[in-house]
Amino acid sequence: MPADEMIALHTPGPWEIDEGDGMPIAKVSFHAITAPCMANIGTLSREEIHANARVIAASPDLLDGLKALVRVCLSQPGWGTVLDTPEFTDALAAIAKADGQ
Repeated sequence: MPADEMIALHTPGPWEIDEGDGMPIAKVSFHAITAPCMANIGTLSREEIHANARVIAASPDLLDGLKALVRVCLSQPGWGTVLDTPEFTDALAAIAKADGQ
């Protein structure tokens, strides 16, 4: 999908981290989706659980920023060499993955 046609399919933010009842959750609103960041018993440290919650809470902003960066890259004359890099391919793949494509 061309970058200028990319639309957000996820619940819009802002997302935040809430401790809930002692286990952090990344949430978008009181009435919307929550993503518990629960560890399998004994396998993740509390620091890793919090790091996972931060990544989940930041993911809509990261996706929007990556889409904006792709749009800029596609609109710049002479940036063809950037478009042929593994990093740009990875960026497009990450966007497609996040959008369920």
